[in-house]
Amino acid sequence: MLEAAIAHASDSQLFATFEKIQDECRRYEKIATENNKETLEVVYTFRMDERLRYVVSTVRKFGHLSVENDETPVKSLGKWSVRETGIIGARSPFDDFRGVDVFPNGDIIIADRISKSVLLFHGSGEYASHVNFQTRPCNVAVLGVRTCCVSLPEIQEIHVLKSSYKSLEDYRAISTGISCFAMTNFAGEYLTIQQREEQEEKGRVQIAQSEQQLSHKVVIDITANNKNVQGLAYDEITGKLYIATDFEALKCYNIRGRIFFRSSYPGFGDFRGMCVDRESHVYVASYGG
Repeated sequence: MLEAAIAHASDSQLFATFEKIQDECRRYEKIATENNKETLEVVYTFRMDERLRYVVSTVRKFGHLSVENDETPVKSLGKWSVRETGIIGARSPFDDFRGVDVFPNGDIIIADRISKSVLLFHGSGEYASHVNFQTRPCNVAVLGVRTCCVSLPEIQEIHVLKSSYKSLEDYRAISTGISCFAMTNFAGEYLTIQQREEQEEKGRVQIAQSEQQLSHKVVIDITANNKNVQGLAYDEITGKLYIATDFEALKCYNIRGRIFFRSSYPGFGDFRGMCVDRESHVYVASYGG
């Protein structure tokens, strides 16, 4: 499954895009730091227990958030349900969460395809804010203490969002030239899946690493067997790459791209986006189940 990284025409565009995103996030984080005169730790790392059956959680169809870990079998984030908020306009039930990620302070950001919105919740489960888009968001990724980005594959854009305790704002739009369906960030390096239009290429997962000279290279290139990769999470401590598929399954690869294990969770619904927080909690957005 692991192949040597091959230069594709869109790779340079992909890397240039994420360099722009990184620059915008750094600019905003710097402004926020100067204005508030506080020290911000922009780069942080994740760790995750390898025993996924104990740590897997779901952002359910009804919007309930829960966390599972070894110490507490189920730690509910409250009875809050975005289905009951009515803040988007109740055009249809919010039942297609595609992406989820967690800020360092525990705030949770969710991409909802049906309402064309990105929702911000506090770690307690309390609703905080949202941003509406003209097209359907697919995934979200936290890139700093107060910045994150959302992919809009239908228009080939990635939007940088900035957050505060009670607000979420569309900060800047960046044209990608490609349709980015899933993404995550770890320690300044970018991990992305790029779903291409060609039938023979059914989904590539790349780890792109920035060098000090600001040039880029692909260090890992995994080609999925099916068009079903939906979410990504990287454990920097163990060097494991986790992939959520829309067939109720999680796949685990090592840093060299070799598959480590595959676990299925029947009845949990189709998996979408996924992420890991700094306390070993795993969040998986699921549709149905």
